[in-house]
Amino acid sequence: MKRPRTDRDEDIRSQIAVTLKNALQKRHVAPETAAKLLEVELGTLYKYLAGSMIPGGHVLWRACRELDLILDENGLRLARSGRRKRTAATEDAEQYELPFINETVAGDKVHLTIRKKDPEYVRVALRIKIAG
Repeated sequence: MKRPRTDRDEDIRSQIAVTLKNALQKRHVAPETAAKLLEVELGTLYKYLAGSMIPGGHVLWRACRELDLILDENGLRLARSGRRKRTAATEDAEQYELPFINETVAGDKVHLTIRKKDPEYVRVALRIKIAG
């Protein structure tokens, strides 16, 4: 049995619509592109933008990932930083730039060490402990 709609539902739907519109505008994403990114039909996206439909969880998750939005207890909003910065590599880079890493996972079952020896040499050591 569906519960009756409340004014709060209308506020949420309105906030999502405004945030999606702002995200598309600030990120310079066309509605056609946004529909593909969110994996919805273009008509459905326009319903979200008009505030006549609330996107489901998967669509909101893709919106956060693809449009750099944040969804938390305060609602849906644009991330402050704008477009995400690539941390490990750029699109035209030939390789990743690896900083010094020394990582242990799950009680020393996996141990990874990456060290930069000089500008042209990186040492990578991976140790896996097999329970037995």
